[in-house]
Amino acid sequence: MTWKIWCVLLVMMLAAGIGGFAACGSGDDDDDSESESPSGDDDADDDDDSDGDIEQIYAYIQGSPYSRLVIELDYVGGKEPSEDVIATIESTYADLLDKPGGVEVVLDEELDARGDDYAWSQEERNDLADATFDLAVPDDTIKMHAVFVDGHSARDGGGIRILGVAFHDVHFFIYQDTIDSGCDGMVSGLLGGGEACELATATISMHEMGHLIGLVDNGLPMVEDHKDPDTEHGDHSANKNSIMYWAYDTNAGLDQLVTRITGGKTDPPPFDENDRQDIDAAKE
Repeated sequence: MTWKIWCVLLVMMLAAGIGGFAACGSGDDDDDSESESPSGDDDADDDDDSDGDIEQIYAYIQGSPYSRLVIELDYVGGKEPSEDVIATIESTYADLLDKPGGVEVVLDEELDARGDDYAWSQEERNDLADATFDLAVPDDTIKMHAVFVDGHSARDGGGIRILGVAFHDVHFFIYQDTIDSGCDGMVSGLLGGGEACELATATISMHEMGHLIGLVDNGLPMVEDHKDPDTEHGDHSANKNSIMYWAYDTNAGLDQLVTRITGGKTDPPPFDENDRQDIDAAKE
């Protein structure tokens, strides 16, 4: 997929001091200059980033007994991902996993809107996920569950805004209103926001799916240690160029995308060599 985001316009925007972020970096992917250090843990006392169940993880990754992966996607109307975002998720995970029957995102149920000011508690989030995970699939297919909602996480505060969270081995929640409001600040009208938000939505979604398949050290054994040593960052990569870097759970991830774009990279961050090594080892 082509992301038509013009680097030069973002450079102009940043130079003018326009934007919706706490920190943007210098344009170098190796710059370490974030002003915030959110943990990326939406509910630190629960099992977010999934439980790390190794049998479930292997079922997602391996070609047998499930040759196909379906991502059941329930959504508030207008918050569902675009066809381009869906295509990026499908192609990226088809390449990562051993699923000869393919990887498919299936839009299932349209959910009632709660409003852009609605604060999702952990209990409400869990209840909605459990109640709507009901798509019937064949015996050779394993499911994940994506829920795209309006409103925001009740854990937001102190400059930290949660963009997505994975939990209970099968679910991930995307706070699309929070992503969209951050994208609006990011482009400040210069690019119209749509393509920047698609980039952010694809990145956050694939990051949360990465937790469900056990990354990083979240149930999936590491071939080489590449986990962030900062325990406040949870199960994330130490490599800021990996899509599994801690920032992508929160608004700090949008700062990372600005830095990435101004460095000339307009596609989602990749799963790095260590991420792929861990996944490939599980295929065996």
